[in-house]
Amino acid sequence: MVPRNLIDIPSTLQLERLQQQEAQNRSNEYLNALNTVKLPEQTIRKLYSMTSVMATTGSDLQQTNEVHETTTAAAPRERSLTSSGSSMKAPSVREVLAEKTVDPKTVGWMANAMGELHQATESIDVEDVGDLIVTLSPPARK
Repeated sequence: MVPRNLIDIPSTLQLERLQQQEAQNRSNEYLNALNTVKLPEQTIRKLYSMTSVMATTGSDLQQTNEVHETTTAAAPRERSLTSSGSSMKAPSVREVLAEKTVDPKTVGWMANAMGELHQATESIDVEDVGDLIVTLSPPARK
C-alpha cells in the first residue's frame, strides 16, 4: 500500500531545475537583445543634451568611438560600430562593472543621470483613459 500524501521529490527537483533553466535562457535572450541596440550619433547627442549632464562634442564622440573600437576588438561578433560607422552601441552594464576603476567624470554623469531619472519618474502623471480593447485573433482576410 502506497501512502497518498507523499510528494514525489525527484520530479519536483526536476521541475525546479527546468524552471531555473528557462529563466536563465530568457535572461540570456533579453541581454542579447539589449546588447544589439545601436544608437545613431545624433540620437546620442540629443540624449546627452536632454539630460543636461554632459555636452558631447564631436571630439568626445570620436573618443567614445575609439574606446568602443578598442574594447570590442577582442570580440568581433559584438562590434559596437556598424559597418557605416554612423551608429554605436552603449557599453553594457557588464562591461562597465568589469572595469577596474570608473573615472570621476563617468561617476558624475551617472549620478546626475540617475537624479534626473528619479525626478522624471516622480513627476509621471497617470490618468484613466477608459477601456482598452485588445483583439487576440488576427483580423479576417477579405
